[in-house]
Amino acid sequence: MPETPNHDYNVPNAGAEDWHVPLNENFEQYDTDIEIRDEASRRGDYDPKQGAKFLETDTGLVYQGDGSAWVPALAYGRYVPADSADQTGNIVFGHPANSVGSDAVGATIGGGGTAANPNTVTGTFATIGGGRVNTSGGANSTVGGGVINRASGSNSTVGGGRGNTGNGENSTVGGGISNDVVGRGATVGGGSGNLAQEEHATIGGGLDNRALKADATVGGGNANVARGFGTVVSGGDTNQADEAYSTVAGGEANSTSAPYSTVGGGHINVASAEKSTISGGVRNEATGGYATVGGGEENTAEDFGATTAGGYQNRASSQGSSVAGGTKNVANGSDAAVGGGHLNGASGYRSTVGGGTNSSASGRESTVAGGSRNEADADRSAVGGGYSNFARGEASTVPGGSVNAANGDYAFAAGRKANAEGNGTFVWGDSSDNGVTATQDDEFKVQAGGGAVIFSSSDHSSGVNLRSGSGSWSAWSTRASKANVEAVDPETVLDGVESLDISTWNYRAQGAETRHMGPMAEEFAEAFGLGADDERISNVDADGVAFAAIQGLAERLDEREARVEELESENEELRDRLSALEARVESMATTDGAASDPALADD
Repeated sequence: MPETPNHDYNVPNAGAEDWHVPLNENFEQYDTDIEIRDEASRRGDYDPKQGAKFLETDTGLVYQGDGSAWVPALAYGRYVPADSADQTGNIVFGHPANSVGSDAVGATIGGGGTAANPNTVTGTFATIGGGRVNTSGGANSTVGGGVINRASGSNSTVGGGRGNTGNGENSTVGGGISNDVVGRGATVGGGSGNLAQEEHATIGGGLDNRALKADATVGGGNANVARGFGTVVSGGDTNQADEAYSTVAGGEANSTSAPYSTVGGGHINVASAEKSTISGGVRNEATGGYATVGGGEENTAEDFGATTAGGYQNRASSQGSSVAGGTKNVANGSDAAVGGGHLNGASGYRSTVGGGTNSSASGRESTVAGGSRNEADADRSAVGGGYSNFARGEASTVPGGSVNAANGDYAFAAGRKANAEGNGTFVWGDSSDNGVTATQDDEFKVQAGGGAVIFSSSDHSSGVNLRSGSGSWSAWSTRASKANVEAVDPETVLDGVESLDISTWNYRAQGAETRHMGPMAEEFAEAFGLGADDERISNVDADGVAFAAIQGLAERLDEREARVEELESENEELRDRLSALEARVESMATTDGAASDPALADD
């Protein structure tokens, strides 16, 4: 029996008596090869023979018979051939209401759709994977599924979700609800109500975010806006990056309104100058170019390169100025700095306040290291710390203490109630209530009610001591502090003293009105060989020479006294001899007188 060229159906041989047999076989094959088409409600009217097919014309569902029941199989599908041999036809699965536009070629609908909500492809080589009420209108566009999604830009893609639109060429919506991609190559990953407006704009997800300029990016979050070219908002809530290449990493209600500006996070922070930065915190502002606020609350960096690291209500308001932290500090001098503390101000050029409270450095390159209520008002003046200290002269210094004032240029005042009024003066006040003041230029004045000690050796074996209440220095002179002790000849020392020229004179630095008395150091050194050099006379050496000379003089006086005593003895002896002679002479005179008198002779 010959076979037909199609479907393997058979025909009877000519003149065959059993011609009906192959025809009956063909009828049995028709039951499985020919699809039954009817409404779903009438599917039970047909016998589910093994291999039979049934298409529900109102739902698009396909069933296969297994000999006893209709089993769901592949959804309804149809192929629409192309108008010409060099074009590709369209394939449509799902509900019969799904459709391909008359001008489309190579289009595909994978399934889905209903009579009232069909899927529609109008773009060439466009695809809809499934879902309902989806539209793929751009050439090579794709809608993966979901509801009411539209891919209208060429090569655009909507992965799924609801109410999403891919309008831009090469644009992508991953999913979510009511997301819109308008720009070429723009992307919305998901979320709800997001808009990627211009070329290559990107939104990762979140709610009601906007990437409005080319290359702008919003990572996620809520109601964030990347408004400038190449701007980035990583996430957070109601943040805005308004100018080119500016960035808001996160937080809430933060904004960047200048190119390349950055806000890391926090709340209501504003970076409004080019290349300015706010790392975080609350209500901080960076309004100067390259200015930085690290964090804290209500801090500002207001000029070019200014920095406020943190704290509360601090201000760096001049070029290059900085406030590290603390509260209500102000650095308003160029390159000025405040380290921290409270209510401190650095207003001078390159001035510094390290910390403390209520202190100020207003002079050029002036410094207050810390303390309370201290002021460095003159150029290069300095206060180390303490309380109510003032450095008001150029390059003047108060290292610390209380109520000290260095008012003269290059003056130094320390301790308590020390006032250096003259230029180059050094004043030290003790702890008493009695202030001490130096008014003479280059004066050194020390108030030390407990005395003063100066050691000239590191082991404290030599030096001088001005005891409390004393008016003169005492030098270390114990035997234990001395070595190479040699006896001296007082007579020789006295001879040396006698050889010195002692004169009055004045120091050249003092003037003629101030007179002094003493030898010259060169002659003193030559006469006695004492001291470290021949330019100075040490008090201890002068005292030692004086002591030795006194001893020598005492010895001479002793010798003279002995001689005087000897002479006095000799004089006494002579007086005695004289008295005896006088008595003898007198006696002889009396005798001679009696012999010459006649009256006496008769007797």
